[in-house]
Order: sequence, then C-alpha cells, then structure tokens
Amino acid sequence: MKKVTLQQRIGRWTGFFVQILSIVLFFVITQFTHAQTLTLPYRRYDVEQGMASSDVFAMTKNREEVLWFATDNGLSRFDGLRFRNYFTENGLVDNMTVAIESLNDTVFISCYRKGIQKFYKNHFDTMVYKTRMNYIQNNNNELIFAFASTLDSSLASFQYQKGAYIKNTSPLLFSPPRSNPTAYYKVKGRFIYKNQTVLREIPKDLEAKNVVCVDEDTEGGVLIGSVGAYYILTRDNQTIKRVIPELKGTRIFKIVKDKYSRVWCKTNTGEAFVDMNGQIKDIKSLLDLDKTVKIRHIFYDEDTDNLWVLTNTNGAYCVYNPFILNYNISNLTNNTISILQFDTQNRLWIGTSGALVVHEKGVFEKVPFPFEANTISRMQFQDNAVYIQTSLKQSSLLENGAFLWFYKNMPIYAHLHLPFSFIDAKNILTAYGDTLKRESNQQLRRFSISRLQDSLLRGFFNTSANRINGFLMRPNDTLWAGGYNGLNWQKGDKWGKVSPNSTILNGIINGVFSLSDGQIVVLAEKGIAIFKNNVWFESESYKGRDVRKSRTLVIDGKGRWWLATANGVLVFEGEKSYFFDKSNGLVNSKVNTLAYDAQNNAMWVGTNNGISRIDITLFEKYIFQKPTIFIDKISGFDGKIYSLSMAKLPTNNLIIHLIAQDYLNPQSLIYEYQLDNNPWTQTDSTLTLPSLSYGNHTIIARAKIENSDWATTDPLSIYVQYPVYMRWWFIGLGLMAASSLVYWRIKQLKKQNEEKLAYQTQITELKQQGLAAMMNPHFIFNSLNSIQYFVNSNDLLQANEYLAQFGKLIRYNLEASMHTTIMLEEELKRLELYLSLEKMRFNFDYTLSVDANLDKNTLEIPSMLIQPFIENAIWHGILPSKKQGEIQVLIVKENDNQLVISIEDNGIGLEESKKLKQSNHIARSLQIINERIHILNKATKVGNAVVFKELKDGEKVAGTLVRIELWQGKF
Repeated sequence: MKKVTLQQRIGRWTGFFVQILSIVLFFVITQFTHAQTLTLPYRRYDVEQGMASSDVFAMTKNREEVLWFATDNGLSRFDGLRFRNYFTENGLVDNMTVAIESLNDTVFISCYRKGIQKFYKNHFDTMVYKTRMNYIQNNNNELIFAFASTLDSSLASFQYQKGAYIKNTSPLLFSPPRSNPTAYYKVKGRFIYKNQTVLREIPKDLEAKNVVCVDEDTEGGVLIGSVGAYYILTRDNQTIKRVIPELKGTRIFKIVKDKYSRVWCKTNTGEAFVDMNGQIKDIKSLLDLDKTVKIRHIFYDEDTDNLWVLTNTNGAYCVYNPFILNYNISNLTNNTISILQFDTQNRLWIGTSGALVVHEKGVFEKVPFPFEANTISRMQFQDNAVYIQTSLKQSSLLENGAFLWFYKNMPIYAHLHLPFSFIDAKNILTAYGDTLKRESNQQLRRFSISRLQDSLLRGFFNTSANRINGFLMRPNDTLWAGGYNGLNWQKGDKWGKVSPNSTILNGIINGVFSLSDGQIVVLAEKGIAIFKNNVWFESESYKGRDVRKSRTLVIDGKGRWWLATANGVLVFEGEKSYFFDKSNGLVNSKVNTLAYDAQNNAMWVGTNNGISRIDITLFEKYIFQKPTIFIDKISGFDGKIYSLSMAKLPTNNLIIHLIAQDYLNPQSLIYEYQLDNNPWTQTDSTLTLPSLSYGNHTIIARAKIENSDWATTDPLSIYVQYPVYMRWWFIGLGLMAASSLVYWRIKQLKKQNEEKLAYQTQITELKQQGLAAMMNPHFIFNSLNSIQYFVNSNDLLQANEYLAQFGKLIRYNLEASMHTTIMLEEELKRLELYLSLEKMRFNFDYTLSVDANLDKNTLEIPSMLIQPFIENAIWHGILPSKKQGEIQVLIVKENDNQLVISIEDNGIGLEESKKLKQSNHIARSLQIINERIHILNKATKVGNAVVFKELKDGEKVAGTLVRIELWQGKF
C-alpha cells in the first residue's frame, strides 16, 4: 500500500472542505441572491388583434400616420383602431410580402416571389417583376431596392421618377428615413461615403468587408454595425466600440439609436439586443419572448419615440414610454410589493408578502429571516438601523414583542403588528389596535405588547379591528392619527375627531403626510383632504383626477406630487397631471407603495405584481404624442350621408362621425365637442346633435389619450335650413296670395313700360351723341385744309372732287344719324366714301370684304357703328407706324343669326397706341358705341361683344384686330 503523506492528506481535506464550502455558498446564493426579470412596456399586435399573420417582415408609416405591415400571408394596414388586410384576392400579386416603404401618398410593397407593387388610392399597380427582392427604402424620394437575402450581395437602386435601374458596383448600406432623409452609404476601401462624398474613415480595427450596416446617430455621429460589435463615430471624431460577447461571429444587420441614447441592434440570425447606457440587454428577454422566436426587423418611429420589434411567430411589438422599466423578482412567494424604502447608502429595501429584499447595484438580494414572516407592511430607517412591521407566523419567538438580527452589519428590528413612526432620533410613536403611544427608541427595541399603557390616544375606534393606519406628530406637538374610523387629533389633554360629518375624513384613512410648506395631506379611501391655513379642503378628485383609494404620497426633487392609488400612479406638476397604470407602462395597475431615488432621480413603484422604475429625467424630456382626429362624415338620423362641404343641410337632426387614432391605448381616447362657443361637452366617437336650431353653427371636436394634450379638428361650419313653413316668403305668400298676385302683375307691367321708355329715350340720346361723334372736328378741319391745299395748288379738279366727296359723306352721316339701324349696302357705301377721302390724305391701302351669303340690301346693322373703329385704326395704329398702311374690313356670317365684323390694321398695336393717344374724340366715340351695344343687349336679350386683340408675328407686334359680334335680325 502506497503511503499517504501528511501533505497529501491536508490537500485532500482542503479539497473536500472547498467542495463543501462551494455547496454551502451555492445554497446561500440560490437562497438569497435572486435573478430579476427586466421587461419594457410594450403592446403586442398579431392575428388575435386582426393582423394578417404573426410572421411580420417589415413595416412603414405613411404621412397619414397609418402603419403598414408586410407579413408572410398578406399586407396589413393599421389606423390605430383596427386592421385592414390585403391578399391576392384584393390585388396583391403574392401574399408573401417581405418589404415595404412609403413615399408621399404611395406605399411600395415587395412581394418576395413576384416583385414590386405600389398601392395608391386604394388600388394596386405592379411595377417591377424580380425574384428574391427583400428590401425597400425611400431616400430623398429615390426608392432603393435590395435583391437576394443579404445586403452585401448584388444590390440595385430604382429611381421611381425616371423608371430606370442604376447598378452599383459596391455594397450599399442603408439608413432609415428621417425628417431630412439621407441617401445611401457606400464603403470603399477605408472610407465610408455618404452619397458620393467621403464621410469618415472606418476604425483601424474594422475591415471594410465587416461593415454590415450604417445609420446616423441622433446626435450627429455615425453608427456602424459589424460582426459581434458595433461602433459609434461621434461628431468630435471619437470612436466608441462596443463588443457583444454573446454575438461572437454574428453580423449586426440593423442598428438604430433613439433619442434616449439607447442603441438597438438586430443580427442576421434573428437575435436582437439593446445597449441601455452601458447595460447590454437581450430584447427577447425584455419582451418576454421565447428564445426560439426570431426577430425579423426593428423600426424606430422618431415621431412617437416608439421602437417596433417584428417577429416570425409573435407578431409586432411596440415598445413605448422609454422612461419605464419593469422588474419581477424570482424565487419569491409572490411579487406583491407592500413597501419600498431607501436607506442612507441608497440601497432600496423591498418589503413583500413573506420576504425582505435589498436592491443594490442592479442585484436583488433576499434578506435572510430567522423566522417565518407574512407581509411586511411598514419600514423605517433610524440611527443606521431598519425597523419593520410584519406579522410573524411563529410569534413565540418574540419574548418581548420584537426580534433583532443583522444584515451586512445593519441592525434589523421586526415588530409584530406594530405600526410606528419616528418623531426624532429618540422618540417613536407606536400603535396597536386602537391605541397610540409615544416610546423612546430604546424602549421600542425591548417593547412588550402586554405592557402597553398610558396611551396618548385610546378608544377612538369601536373595536381593535379598526386599527390605526397612519399618524403624524407636527412640530407644534399636535398629533394626527388616522385609521379605519376616520382622522383624529390630540394636543395636550384635548382630543377629538377632525370632522365627524365628513365623508372623506370620517372614513378609512390610509396615510397622513406633512409637506414642507406646512400643509397636511390625508389620503383616504374616498378621496383626499388638505389642511392649509387652518382650513380643510377635501374632494374625491384633485386637479381633475380621481384620487380615491390613495395609498401613499411622495414628493420628488422638483416638488411634483406622486400619488400611489389602487388604480395606478398619479403625478401632479403644477396644473398638469399624468397617470400611469398597466395600460401605459407599469407592470401592474394596483400600486401599493412608492420610493424616490434622489441620487438617480428615479421613482420606484411597488405593485401587486412586481416593481416599475420611472426615470424622471427621461420622463421630463418625453413628449406624449397627441392622437390624430378628424371629422369623417355627417349623417342624418335616417342614415343619409351629407358632404362635409355641403353649404346647407336639410335636417336639424345630425350625427357627426369622428375618427381618432392611437396605436397604443385607443380605449383610453376621450372625446369632447364644442358647439357655437358653448362649453366643451364630453362625447364619444359618434356625436349626436338632435333638434339643432336653424341657421349657422360651428362645431369643433377634440380628443386626447392618457397624459397627452388635446388634438383638435378644424372648425366645421354648417347651415341648417329653415323648413319651408317657417320661411318668411312662405308665410307672406300665404297671407297675401290673391292681393299680392294682382299687385305684382301691375307692378311688373308698369316696370316693363318704364324700362322700355327709358331704353328708347337713352337710345335717342345716344343717336344724337353718335351724330356729333361721327363728325370728328379734326376730320372736318383737315378735310377743309386739304381742299384749300388743292385750290392753292391750282389743282381745281382734285379740289372739286374732294369737295364733292366730302359733301356726299356729310349727307350720308346726317341720314344715318336719323335711324337706329341701316342697310348693310348703305353702310358700305358710306365706309367706302370715308376711306377714299382718308386715302387721298394719307395714302394707305384698304379692302372691304363681305360674305357672299349675305344679302346686303336686306340685312340691317346698327348705323354708324364701324367708322369709329376704322378711324381709330388710321389715327392711332397706321399713322404713328410711319409705314405703308393697310386696313382690312371683313363682314361674315358665322352662325345662323350671328354677324361678325372684323377690322384689322398693320399699325403699332394696342400697347403703344395707348401711350401715344392725345385725342379724346375717338375714345368717346368708342365709349358711345359700347353704351349702344349695352342698351341693345337689354332691349333684344341677346349678347353682343367688341373685342380688341393685339396681333403678333412671333415676338414682334404686327397690328390690331377688332372683332364686333352682332345678332342678325334683332335690331
């Protein structure tokens, strides 16, 4: 037998001792160090909520704030109220939709096996057929599509506006669209390119082939996803590298950073994690997801600060309210949290049903109990010791009614059914049943229940079951005590009930608190009461919030009130208020206790199913998004739909249909409406307005969700028509039917005769004006000068001819002025005579053309109508041009009874003529003609028109055209 040395024996015993010690340590650690389940507030959407499938590949949001989801079994549209799904029977070419992007009013969908479609105005159009297309992105209105299964394989971009493909020689790295979308990134050599411009050099320890994705940092830097790590390139050229050991060899395919410096990453294997200010957390564990679930995509909505996680089996998760974290502590009897308190070392002490737990540096550790205890209902720290109130299952252990043990050198005093409160370092108030007594600190530590005597307050309650729940000793030595039977006070040898007739102060009191400004706040089952300036104010609500069943009150570093209630947490900040429960982030709605972490500016919330932590710094930065709201339609009680732009509504019984959108908590939507500046009135999404008064009305609707401001519609103006029997003309006609009819007819005849006489008088006056206008003084003077010139030149033949023609023209003018109309043949003779005289003076060419279909001997036109326009053409068009003039007069029949007279010259045009005009005579003549046509329009009830048009040859002015329209046979 081999001899065993002493050294070997010592070694064997040492090893055996180490094994025993390891087992003991493992037992202690498993008993007293507890894992935590950390979760984020989220809302889940899958087939149970109406989504087409629970396997979701991608999502987008259009500018109408509508969400679109691409799934393996169709396309889902979500407006915050309900899902609407699209399949092949609705127009999709394939139900396998793997990518989606919005651009203005159009949604682009990539069908995995059938290419790309666009959805516009409720209609699908097929754009491109390609296989294995799985990525779309909108960058500055350029749509980029990726083919195959990875982003670093063959890629192409498609410009929708031009309809052409652009092939890329190097991989594209995409960033999500932002308020100012950026184009794609490229990696070439050691550099990252944004568009075609060098942006940054990649870190030296990073190979270009391992740059998998790039995103913009919300703070102006760049994020790079790589293999097993990611990089942050800050604006000041610093490089931060975060290695994720759990992702060794795994490629980060998607990376985003939210406004709260949290970095969210997704890998090519369906894993995902978030870096929360240095703490790497698995997103699956934060969402209570099974490890087998694969994460398809992550999408950050900057408008709402919501992060969406899309999975292959569980649908879509919306992570919201980034300032809330939720905890469950494992290996406890249950997670009902009864009390939370911080000690002087900033450790959080947690009292639960049957356990005492300490949270320090992210670890929850169970405090070993030397006995079996029930709920820990009260806790307080004094002189570096902790005092707890609990009910013990083995009360025989308490010889003097208290038990002392230690946790990390801190004394722990447990007391059986003993509410207590420190007045100062030496004096403590204790309570048992209906008795309250002042004790010293040392007396409390060795206190025996059987020795309770000389109470300060005794007999305020009918039975011992109506115990004291809270009490307060004010600096002026006034004692306030509340319990199951109301609030009581005691000062010196005087005592009594505070308010025997008060429903709130005479009911169950849950707590009494003193504020720094001297106020006393009493929390009760039926509301709260505030004692200020020696007056009590009590109510079931505070600043519009229901404060019944309040449990405790905590003031944070900025003086905000945090109120724990049986329904959630209320926060009061000035005139603003906020509410949190399970529906908007807390782990549970029934809140029992609060504790303020002043060092980290956070509020810890103890509930019936775990703990929530509210980061107040982030909460102060967070903007609660208003819902979107609009008026969808108006209908009558009979179901008839009326247009929103309808000027007059035929009924005063209306229904206004409202639509408000909120993705997270649509059941919390509150609607109000205002009618004609009346007070706001609460309603629902269907606003019923019976028996509206007749006339004009203005309606405004608004909606809000928990913690948001009001979102308001545009004012809707409507006019409710009076019924026929209420209209004034109907009543008037009913009373005066017979007499009014006769009177009306007489007035009409008289009016017609007066108007006819007036028209005739005005026409006669205008004839006289026309007579004077036709004989232009300048024309007469110049004609006489011409005759004198011919005489002085001994050209008697020319002078005689001119004089004969001139006299003949005067005679024609006199005869024409006597009649309203004239035969076309006679008018043409007069115009021929006038033009021949003017030609003798100025030497221009002219033509008079008449439609062959016109009978010049029977057709009548207004007399002396054309000459002023010809005269205007000569004097203001041709003469200033200093070139050979040309005038064309054309008279044609365009319709059965329409006569058109055109006068065209090659003069200087309208604009230049206006600048050079000096004589008012011709302008006056044209004005008289317009008045004549206006009168004829009234008398004949037909339209007449005179149109001036400047003629152009390219950019050059070529003359003027006057078009006169007359209606044949109406003069």
